[in-house]
Amino acid sequence: CWPIAEVTTVGGDITAIADRRSYSAQGVWDGTMDADEILLPIIGSPTYNDVEDMQTTMHSAGWINGGVMSDAGGATIDVTAGAGLIRSANSRTAQLLFFDWSASAGLAIAADSVRHIGVEYNFGAPQITVRATENWNYNTDFPLGIVVNEGGTLHIQEHEQAIGDHASFMIQRLHQTAHIQRDNELNGNILGESGDNNRNVEVTAGAYWVGLTRFATGAFDSSGAATFDTYSAGGLEAAGVSVWPNLQYDNGGALANLGGNKWANLWWYQELDGELVMVYGTAQYNTEAMAGEEAADNCAG
Repeated sequence: CWPIAEVTTVGGDITAIADRRSYSAQGVWDGTMDADEILLPIIGSPTYNDVEDMQTTMHSAGWINGGVMSDAGGATIDVTAGAGLIRSANSRTAQLLFFDWSASAGLAIAADSVRHIGVEYNFGAPQITVRATENWNYNTDFPLGIVVNEGGTLHIQEHEQAIGDHASFMIQRLHQTAHIQRDNELNGNILGESGDNNRNVEVTAGAYWVGLTRFATGAFDSSGAATFDTYSAGGLEAAGVSVWPNLQYDNGGALANLGGNKWANLWWYQELDGELVMVYGTAQYNTEAMAGEEAADNCAG
């Protein structure tokens, strides 16, 4: 079955009947429904209540595919045809429309200039546009990239306003640029000692983010049952350690004893399961300040 009407009742009395059928040019119902005829669950009488409203308010203008720029010679570029979403007016609540644009060839890039390449609504006839300034409103227009003409040589930088499959793109970006990040709002995962003289290690409870997944970690205290492992460039040095070592450093993959009045680093890393790992520093130093200049170990993770 298919809905053909919406009936509104109050106290059992019919107050309104809305036709929900779509008709052909001949006035015959064509068996389809427009997006604004498909209602969504609501409370009361909200401003937005149908599939078209959801498309308009929850999605954005931008690139889906195509729009590839290439050097066409003679300080010009070609841009391939493509598809995207665009609004009919510069408003976040203007209707959001699927559309295609046609390819453009021989677009001139002035000598020693920067040009911004994008797509504009153009009164319902979307087209490629070349601009001297980056003035996109991201409703009726959006960028595809930048072209720099440096002494006759074109440098093409494509960075589209990608809105297709944006959830996947955002998660990939998080993994590739900020793989593991501490939850700074919780303000945990603080390293310390459980006592001034016992060299037991503690870490406060906290959390880390990997992409859109959150890992909570409990408090760690090696004065109790918790232990940690120690590593050098040569691999695992000791497992099940409860007090941090203060007599050695990593001398090219082998542990060596510290000289008198020398300083060395110990690098600490917490895994997503809350376990703790220590990595020996790679040198000994005459002063604390010199030891502080050593670069942190590039721990895999």
